[in-house]
Amino acid sequence: MKRINRYHENDFIATESDIVLDSDEVTVSTKNDIVIGLEPEQVVNFESLKEFIVEISRNIPNFDNQVQRYFYNIDKEPDFPHNLSVIYIEDNSAILDYWSEEVNNQFTMTFQYNNGIWKLIDANGRKPD
Repeated sequence: MKRINRYHENDFIATESDIVLDSDEVTVSTKNDIVIGLEPEQVVNFESLKEFIVEISRNIPNFDNQVQRYFYNIDKEPDFPHNLSVIYIEDNSAILDYWSEEVNNQFTMTFQYNNGIWKLIDANGRKPD
């Protein structure tokens, strides 16, 4: 897989003090242009989300590798011409919004956090195996 390990932990925010709210989003990686988009009620409760935002940010490289492996296992394509663009938070889940480089295509992958473990629970509307 050509793009495995393309994101590196040190390119993402690592502490709550690194988090800056800009209107309704937090940039978690300026290098990779990845943001977490917040709903109005999340902006109001922003302080309570900071720890979870750091948890998500720390795991983005792992999330992306899992997403690439998931699609490789389905279609055996060695390249993955899709970039993570926006992440949304819903309860204890991170919804990763990917945009394609070559065609007008967009899809989401959802990871759920329970007892310190992240699990892929939704692959663009399908339950992963």
